Amino acid sequence: MLDLSKEGLVEMVRNKGFRVTEVNEQYLDEITQLRLLIEPPVVRDGVDSIPNEDFPILRQAAQEIVDQATAHDLVEYTEADKRFHLLLLGYAGNRRILKLVEELRDQARLVGLSALADRGELAESAREHLAIVDAAENRDAVLVHQLMIGHIEQTRSVWAGRPPVYSAHG
Repeated sequence: MLDLSKEGLVEMVRNKGFRVTEVNEQYLDEITQLRLLIEPPVVRDGVDSIPNEDFPILRQAAQEIVDQATAHDLVEYTEADKRFHLLLLGYAGNRRILKLVEELRDQARLVGLSALADRGELAESAREHLAIVDAAENRDAVLVHQLMIGHIEQTRSVWAGRPPVYSAHG
C-alpha cells in the first residue's frame, strides 16, 4: 500500500487506512504532457538503433494490442500497450527514461477505456501501433515522431471525449 501511495494511486486517511485517489482532468493532462515531451523524441532518436531482426517482434507486440482491443480484454490490452511502448522506448538505451515512462503509465488510469471499447474505437486506436512499427521499419524517424505525438494526443482526447489539448507539432 505504501508503494501505491508513493505512486499517487492511493492516499492515507488518518485512523481509517487508505483510499483510492480520484483522477481529475488536470492530473491526466499533466501525465499526457510529460509523455509527449518524452516518448516521441526518444522513440524518434532510437529508430536507427532497432535491429532489422527485431521488427517481427515489434509487429507482434503491436498486433497483440489490436487483438486484445478486439477481444475487449481491457486488462491484457493495457499490459500489451505498456509492453509495446516500453519495448520501443528501450531502443534509445536510457533506463531512466524507461522507468519514468513506466511510472507515468502506471499513474495514468485509463479513464473511459471501457466506453471506448464499447464504441468500437479501441481497436481503431490500437492499430496506430502498427503504423508506428511500419514507419520505424522504413527508418522514417520524422514520421515515427509525428505518429507518436498523434497517438498520445489521440489517446488522451478520445478517452476524455474532447479534442487534443497539447500539440508538440510546433
